[in-house]
Amino acid sequence: MDFRRVILVGLALALPLSAVAKPVYLKCKTDSSDPPFDVTVDEEIGRVVHSDHPVYDKAGFTSSEITYQRDIRFGGSTMTQKYVIDRTNLSYRSVWTMWSILQNGKPKEIIATGQCEIATPPERKI
Repeated sequence: MDFRRVILVGLALALPLSAVAKPVYLKCKTDSSDPPFDVTVDEEIGRVVHSDHPVYDKAGFTSSEITYQRDIRFGGSTMTQKYVIDRTNLSYRSVWTMWSILQNGKPKEIIATGQCEIATPPERKI
């Protein structure tokens, strides 16, 4: 195989990978009276940005789910806010876990659900 063919094959293999790496923008509505929120998922760099908080500490990506969470510490207490977005239907589930408040020996959890949809990426000037 000559050198030009090797370069062309390499470029052909690299092009589909770059198309997958674009961030995905979501608009999400809750099933409750909580306000809607936006989510930007950038799987290539392993980051999720949520409109109520700039960056979540821990993000995970599987073939069926996108998960992200953050720990909030205040006054000796810790709360965990975790979101799980289903890749197949874009439904989501959020769980607030309050580690310092026990109910029946388990930390108190507040669970919310809702639905996301793919949003149009913002127009960029730069």
